[in-house]
Amino acid sequence: MNSFDLFSLIETEESSPFGSDSDDEPAKKKSVPIPQRKPLSKIQEQKELCEDPSIYEYDSRNDMKAEEVAKIVGPKDNKPSRHMLTLLKAAEKRKKELMRRMQRKVLVEREKEGDKCKDKEVFVTLAYKKEMEEEEEKERPDND
Repeated sequence: MNSFDLFSLIETEESSPFGSDSDDEPAKKKSVPIPQRKPLSKIQEQKELCEDPSIYEYDSRNDMKAEEVAKIVGPKDNKPSRHMLTLLKAAEKRKKELMRRMQRKVLVEREKEGDKCKDKEVFVTLAYKKEMEEEEEKERPDND
């Protein structure tokens, strides 16, 4: 057993693949190596703690490393991401295009109705009127 000084052998019984073991045949035993680790004695632990008192302080070491890296790298700048502004502008543009399409659709529907609804009242909110005026003001410099 000199070649297995770090491992000990445990004998396990092999069962048949279909689970039908007969009582006539002796069960075959298989040796499987299992790693063993001897626990440190109290005396060894005390010696190691005397040599280096921070031997078991893994978390604090990682925290200190993170702080050192932060000092080297420097403080993070809170600048906006490069593409965020372009994404926001594109979203605003898509929103405006959608509103224009909806307005055109409503105008086409009104033209199809023709004289059917001329005698009925048309209700338009102040917010909608204000929005329409703002849209017209924005479009005027573009067309000139």
